[in-house]
Amino acid sequence: MSTVTEPEKLLHYDILEVLGSGGNGTVYRAVDTRNEKVVALKTLKTVTEVTLNRFKREYLALKKMDNDGIVKVFEGFFEHAPPFFSMEWVRGKTLSNVIEDMEHNPLIFSVADRENFAVRLAIQACDILSYIHDFQEVHRDLKPDNLFITMDKGNILSEFHVKMLDFGLLKQLSTQEDEDTQSGMIVGTVHYLSPEQARGTSLDPRSDLYSLGVIMYRIISLKLPYEAKDVVGYIFKTVFEDPIPIDQHTQECSKQMQSILHDLLAKEPGKRPPTANALKSRLKGLLQKEVKTVDFDASDLDFTSGIEGWGTPLLPPPLIGRDEAIAKLERLIQTLDSTHPQAALVIGEPGMGRTSVLKEWRSRVQFKEPIFMQVHFAEEAVPAQDPVGTLMDSLIRNMKPEEVKTVFRDVYPFLSSVSRYLGRYFDTKSVSKFDHLSPGRKLQVLAINFIKLIQTLTVRGPIVILLDNAQNAPERFYGWLTLFWEQVGSKKLLLLLSASPDHSKKAYNQFVARLKSGPDMTEIPLNPLEEKQICDLLQDMLPIATRLPFSEKLRKFLMERGSGNPFYSIELFSRLYEDDHVFINKGTIDVRSVDDLDVPVSIHQALMKKVSRQPEDAITLLRAASIVGNGVDYATLQNMLGWQEEKVIEEVMSLLKQGILSESEEGTNKLNFNAPALLKIVTEQMSEEDKRFWHHAAARAIEKGLPTNDILTLEKVAYHYANSANHVRAVKYAYLAGNSSLEAKDMDKAVYFYELSLEMMDRMENKQARNLVNLKLAEVHLSGNQPREAISYYNESLKIPNLSKMEELRSLRGRMLCFQKLDQLEDAFGDARALFKLGETCSARIRSETKRAFGRLSWQFKGEGNVYFKELDEGRKIYPKLKHWQLELPLSQMLANEVIAAGKRLLAQLKSNPPNTFPLYCQLAFIRYFMGDFNKAREYLNAAQNATSTQQHQGGPHFLVLQALLTYKIKNTLAPDHTSDEYLVIAERYLERFGLEKLHPVIAIVRLEHLLMNGRYEEAWELIRTRAKDSMDLPVNYHDRYLFLSLAMRAAWEMKERPPRGWLIQFQKFNPAPHDSFILQTHWVLARATEASLPLSMGAPKALKSLKEVEALLVQAKLKYYYRAVLTKQIILLENLDQQETLAQLITLRNQIDDLLKVALPER
Repeated sequence: MSTVTEPEKLLHYDILEVLGSGGNGTVYRAVDTRNEKVVALKTLKTVTEVTLNRFKREYLALKKMDNDGIVKVFEGFFEHAPPFFSMEWVRGKTLSNVIEDMEHNPLIFSVADRENFAVRLAIQACDILSYIHDFQEVHRDLKPDNLFITMDKGNILSEFHVKMLDFGLLKQLSTQEDEDTQSGMIVGTVHYLSPEQARGTSLDPRSDLYSLGVIMYRIISLKLPYEAKDVVGYIFKTVFEDPIPIDQHTQECSKQMQSILHDLLAKEPGKRPPTANALKSRLKGLLQKEVKTVDFDASDLDFTSGIEGWGTPLLPPPLIGRDEAIAKLERLIQTLDSTHPQAALVIGEPGMGRTSVLKEWRSRVQFKEPIFMQVHFAEEAVPAQDPVGTLMDSLIRNMKPEEVKTVFRDVYPFLSSVSRYLGRYFDTKSVSKFDHLSPGRKLQVLAINFIKLIQTLTVRGPIVILLDNAQNAPERFYGWLTLFWEQVGSKKLLLLLSASPDHSKKAYNQFVARLKSGPDMTEIPLNPLEEKQICDLLQDMLPIATRLPFSEKLRKFLMERGSGNPFYSIELFSRLYEDDHVFINKGTIDVRSVDDLDVPVSIHQALMKKVSRQPEDAITLLRAASIVGNGVDYATLQNMLGWQEEKVIEEVMSLLKQGILSESEEGTNKLNFNAPALLKIVTEQMSEEDKRFWHHAAARAIEKGLPTNDILTLEKVAYHYANSANHVRAVKYAYLAGNSSLEAKDMDKAVYFYELSLEMMDRMENKQARNLVNLKLAEVHLSGNQPREAISYYNESLKIPNLSKMEELRSLRGRMLCFQKLDQLEDAFGDARALFKLGETCSARIRSETKRAFGRLSWQFKGEGNVYFKELDEGRKIYPKLKHWQLELPLSQMLANEVIAAGKRLLAQLKSNPPNTFPLYCQLAFIRYFMGDFNKAREYLNAAQNATSTQQHQGGPHFLVLQALLTYKIKNTLAPDHTSDEYLVIAERYLERFGLEKLHPVIAIVRLEHLLMNGRYEEAWELIRTRAKDSMDLPVNYHDRYLFLSLAMRAAWEMKERPPRGWLIQFQKFNPAPHDSFILQTHWVLARATEASLPLSMGAPKALKSLKEVEALLVQAKLKYYYRAVLTKQIILLENLDQQETLAQLITLRNQIDDLLKVALPER
């Protein structure tokens, strides 16, 4: 077992001993070498942005407090490793140690002694808590380990003082657990949590009183209020079950104490003593041996009598009148095993408590272990993350790394583009991108894979997708959500929307209408509260122990002004109470003359007053936060404001307590405005000059810690600079965001950012900089399969005078590719020719690339395979590092009709053991097939198949299509059956997968050629009829166009049918040139010979001559497969001419066919 070595020194502090250690850090006793003073040092073990910030807050909270019952702090060292602060060392023992002594010595410490000790300790604790609560703080972690007992004269039962330690005002989540050896139960922080703290709902000072009640219960009974086998069971009982009455543990506990404990351990905070001072008053009564009681009527009280607690700050409001709504939501979770996913809409006007209802519901269903994914939509212009990514990231933040890797293993390649967290667990840079997909198809891919994620998660439990303020969701999100909802079939899924009915969002309305038309939709309206509910709500906020009714005048005023809106009623009553407009009048809470009251008349005005009542520093902080929007972090605020960290935290804590700001629940130091209207109000109250100032401050602050590849952060910096009128820097960051999007293969975002750059450049005169963005936009549109848009930007670029050579090259090359995508081959060939000329004056690399481009277009536009081969061969000699020339050169040589030489080149390349043999074997297989050596072709095809999948993809998608088509041809030739057609389907799938739809005619050509070469004329003609009927366009590529026409004409004439007129006209105008490929020349002459075989045709002699010319080409290239077809067609023509004298020649030709098919290409 390994031991942890403790430090001997921390800066100028010598370590004496370890006082305690836990999951968060260690506390040492140490001596300050500067003055020999003994102190305690508290260190932080796990340092993250969140834990360090909370550690600082604890230090700052303690530092501002000056109370004898609170341990004092001295210095903080937060840059040190580990971070630590020094504090007062207290001599004595913890309450946990005292309770252990009581457990081990029950005869010495009787029940009466323990009760007396509990009362005296609790009275001191109430003084300390009252002091803390006056700071609007809640301790949150009150337990025996955090109460230190110091003795004055050795009598621990009566002469002692309490010191409160370890202020977890925003406590770290990890806890240290001890074992109670007597009860066998696990004892730790969780056993002192209040029910609301266990549920994760909002806390107020009464939560600390509950914890103090548990401590008193334990001192008196030496037991806990609940019995459970484990921590989870204990928490469950804390939330849902009543505590064990203390008299079941000991009959000697006084009735008065039993009553106090009953009240302190109430589930609802409103049933506990309202303040620490109120509890202290009750406890003091237990110290008097005789207590006199006086009966009085509440009506005897008036505003001069006074009630303890009146005038102190109001308590946080409870949730009242929403039990039915919460019950409906709870029932939805219970019915998630039905046959369909469920949907629900919690709808209510602003201020009706939608957020509170959802928070309370979540706290109640947490023990059913649902998996929550949520996103909060805010109506603000600040750039935000894609909502789908926010949903996923809200899940990932609450998962362990190994869980993330398991759950997202199969879907991360498809979802990583919208997540900010998946890149921490997977290599997202190497995943396949979907540039070739349309925006609609990308949305579909995102929806399908999100559904797969949901299906994986449902195995673990029910899933809740929570969309808060759904009316503010962007329109594009509802496009995704509609696709997702239509296709998801998970039974344990609840889609929960929270929204305001005051909206005009078309996409939201349409989606909700779609939900309402289905059977699995539950609408949960939050209506205004009734008068009694409003009064109960506000009475529970009063910090007094006596519950007094509201006067008729106050009730009427609240209902007329508040209209049953709980939020507005709370704000209204708070203003009345804080401004001393309400008072106690003969046993009721009354209001002064309402005519003269300056109170808000609407929610908006109430919020405005709430903001305006803040001190100047708080308003300054709110202005800075409003500019950044929801999700602003502490570091950004500090950089914007230029304040010391202590001051920022102090102001933030004040705003958090007042409910103006709230902390994000996502485990990061981020702040949100508690109500969307608050953010809007703060922003509207600023002048345009102030807004520009704060936008500039925000840009500079975010810029300081800017990650170079974080697209969203770059976008935010550009946004803030644009709104600060600093267009130069705004353009810079928009451009950088575009580059990062391009690097991440997110073309839609790249286009957005580059266009944003152009918009801001309209105010600038730098045409060269504008041209740089034009080129980027053109290239993004090109890679995103939007060639027409790209051409417009390339044209803009080419119009600029004095264009640099490189910019002209980029523009011409890009526009050429666009023309190719649009099948405008003549225009593409023109740009290729211009590139060729321009390239002659450039470097060897560019010159070689322009030669290759010109050669390719010469083949595509004019069918000049010889030019393609020549230019490529010259290009690779000029620049030997020309990419992929080894794969292209044999292919171009084959297209130039140098088939034998191409085969030899391929064999030579194979002998050199290249890293990628797949495309070489594919090309050799085709050559062997053309030569009629089908078995050898199959061998090469098998060799290609045995190449690794990595090689296959390196060869490019075209070779995968080639492999599938050749497999189809060979299988059909050697062993024809229905399985061979499957390879045509595979080829089609490759075209769809890689966005090669333009190769569909090639598949038709391959199939048509195979049918004709094997005498299956009826099938060939049916294929032609189908294409003609569907008005299928002819291929644009020169070679494919006339090859298809030749095959189509032959199919028609073999069946003695009339070919489509338009096709016939184009065929008749065409005569192959010597440079045309042998395949095209062969099929053209076969079509002509078939036409000559028709009755009444006079073209047989001319056709025979053409066949003889092609025959010479095929014999020279040893292409037996095609030679056989030419010989066969010659025999047919000779038979039709009835030339008996050539019968011997005819027999010889037949023999030649059989003999020539046995000849093979030289072996490797």
